[in-house]
Amino acid sequence: MVWVWDLTRLALNSVMVQRSEVTSLAWCPVEASLNVSTGAGRLYLWTDRVASVCQVPVSKDNFGV
Repeated sequence: MVWVWDLTRLALNSVMVQRSEVTSLAWCPVEASLNVSTGAGRLYLWTDRVASVCQVPVSKDNFGV
């Protein structure tokens, strides 16, 4: 699970529930978006307006997501 807090209001904003263990989190340096990886070939994208998923084509010769 990923808990996203709004520190201006000191309140919980969102909870992202993943089926697989979260392996990596990264904030976008340009926009207010969070990128979440579980190592399952998908990249989960979160903003305060919408959450989405992006399927990444991965092979054993490529990088892992």
